Amino acid sequence: MSQTKAQLIDPVDGTIVNADINASAAIDGSKISPTFTSTVNVTNTLPEIFLTDTNTSNARGRLNANGGGLLLGADNDNAAADSVISFAVDGSEKARIDANGRMMLGTTSPGAVLSLDNTGQTTQTLIQTEDTGGSGVHTHIMLKNTTGTVGGINTNGDNLEFRVDDNTVFSNLSGTENARITSNGIFRVGCTAQPSTTVSGAQFDAGGLSLRVSVGGGTSSTVAGGVSVIGGGNSTNIAAAASYGATLNLINSNNTDGNSNAVLFVGSNSLSTSSVVGETTSHSSRTGELAFLTSSGAAPAERVRITSAGDFCVGTTSAVGKAEIATSASEIGLTVTNDTHDSTLQILATAANKNSNIFFGDNDDGNVGAIDYDHNNNSLAFKVSGTEKARFDNSGDFSIGSSTINLQSSNRTVLNVNGQSSTALCLNSNDTITGFLFADSGEFRIQAEAGAGNLVKIRNNNGTICHFDDDGIKFNGDTAAANGLDDYEEGTFSPAFKAENNSSSASTNVSEAKYSKIGNKVTVIFYITLAANASGTTGGNARISGLPFTSGNQHSAISVGYYQNFAASQLWFGGTVQPGSTQILLRHNVNANAAAGSTNMDYDNNLQVGSQIIITATYCTN
Repeated sequence: MSQTKAQLIDPVDGTIVNADINASAAIDGSKISPTFTSTVNVTNTLPEIFLTDTNTSNARGRLNANGGGLLLGADNDNAAADSVISFAVDGSEKARIDANGRMMLGTTSPGAVLSLDNTGQTTQTLIQTEDTGGSGVHTHIMLKNTTGTVGGINTNGDNLEFRVDDNTVFSNLSGTENARITSNGIFRVGCTAQPSTTVSGAQFDAGGLSLRVSVGGGTSSTVAGGVSVIGGGNSTNIAAAASYGATLNLINSNNTDGNSNAVLFVGSNSLSTSSVVGETTSHSSRTGELAFLTSSGAAPAERVRITSAGDFCVGTTSAVGKAEIATSASEIGLTVTNDTHDSTLQILATAANKNSNIFFGDNDDGNVGAIDYDHNNNSLAFKVSGTEKARFDNSGDFSIGSSTINLQSSNRTVLNVNGQSSTALCLNSNDTITGFLFADSGEFRIQAEAGAGNLVKIRNNNGTICHFDDDGIKFNGDTAAANGLDDYEEGTFSPAFKAENNSSSASTNVSEAKYSKIGNKVTVIFYITLAANASGTTGGNARISGLPFTSGNQHSAISVGYYQNFAASQLWFGGTVQPGSTQILLRHNVNANAAAGSTNMDYDNNLQVGSQIIITATYCTN
């Protein structure tokens, strides 16, 4: 039987050597048994190992060595669109690279070029970089684009640094650090330590409870919450000497002139001339003060200030009292509005036995006027020129010019008007006085102002009861001038016997003499006695003079109620009030029959000392 060269076995040691095998012959991989137990070395130009899945057409992977590099992937010439490179450990997939070049760790659903998911892991750390090389050794995560490195995250000791190469957000990889987060949770911007007199920057304290900023070398201090801006020196926000103060500028993005739209200013030391950049208001003596400045595209101006004493100032730099709103134009200083309920401004006196006050003042006197509510007796007082002028008491009674209200009783409302010497209550119509009530120590007056038709009327629902005009008082709507009652008077007078031819009256004793005058009607009653005859020339008719008013142009009869000690021949006695005079002419009749004729009484023959008479007379003055 013949044998091939491959079948020949060296009779010496029973092995096959390379010289015994055709160099172009192939050995079926399934014929290799057992598995390789030592290093397999594949040597060639661009050596490759292909792995083919016979169950899937054209699905195979490739291991390739090229120029010192190792390529593991799907066959570039025959790979399917859904081909992936999967990395498995202990029989389960841990990582994958898909046909689009996306890498997945812990997930099979790519969300980005690199997708990481540590769900189910005992630690929540996703990415960890570490360098234990000792002091000064940093670890980095670098971020690059086509132009090179643009940023990174860097550990520096216990600090975490953020860097960008344009030096605008955090730190420049090749320049000055702009921001860092320290091991105790402090975020610092522009400084590697807490802002101080030598460092400009900002510091966010742990937990984000406060912010400290040092501008131009200002001195920092401990901050318990809020925002702290520590100013000093020169900067883009402050043009002042050192320790001037701190300024927080707020600028609208639409503002192109460089001025702040709003400025928050905190004063430090007192300076004679200093100002915020772009601001039109100069500042002085602002130690410990807080100012708010705003603008509308122009240089900001101060609007509000809180002083070191806690005073609140709007439109001014100092307050009268704890708060002041100052205006420089004809505008309302304070308005309270409510678009749903009543607009309410409340003043509370929370301490016992205290009042609630609203004061009105000027540069000379801060409380020259006032509205004062007394909570002790629930009264409301109004003060003018520093003294009380009017008051409501707790029953609702109102007093002007006095704090004492008289005539008070139950179910009575009182308006009390008091003047020092006189009092007037004016009543106007269309800003014109039509009448007033007037009172002084000896007079009370109801007066209509002068002018046609200005009447004083007393009315009820049925019409005028009476009214007063230039004609006098008229009743029941009567307007005729002749019906006006223009006078009422009563008093005493001095009647006397008088001889017609004697210019003077005789000596007369008056026991009683009274009169009353209503309108033009005069009524007199008197009782007189002739004490002595008239001296000098006597004679003529007997008369009684001294009536209180001159009679009109008509005769008026008198009534003699009693007479005595006249001549014995006097059987009838009478007389008349003479027209246009203040005298009564006495007449008599010697016959029992008065119709027989009467004559004037002769003074010499009919009167004698001791003659007495009682007379009643009524006459008209016109």
